[in-house]
Amino acid sequence: MSNVKGFVIDNQQVLQQGDNTFIGQINGFDKSIKVYLYGTTVRSMNMYPGVSNRISVRPPIKYGNLKW
Repeated sequence: MSNVKGFVIDNQQVLQQGDNTFIGQINGFDKSIKVYLYGTTVRSMNMYPGVSNRISVRPPIKYGNLKW
């Protein structure tokens, strides 16, 4: 989980209030990272296999292919 936490911290400038979804690949596998921001505090972050089909208020943020 430390890689996900570091990724979110490194990309906090693109986060907006409420629900945010990052989509892309990690080590060649499709992954979605959901982040909920309240004020300046990250309330939750979750990583899911595949591309999340959960409805979000904002369009997904594409991050490309990461190697961890």
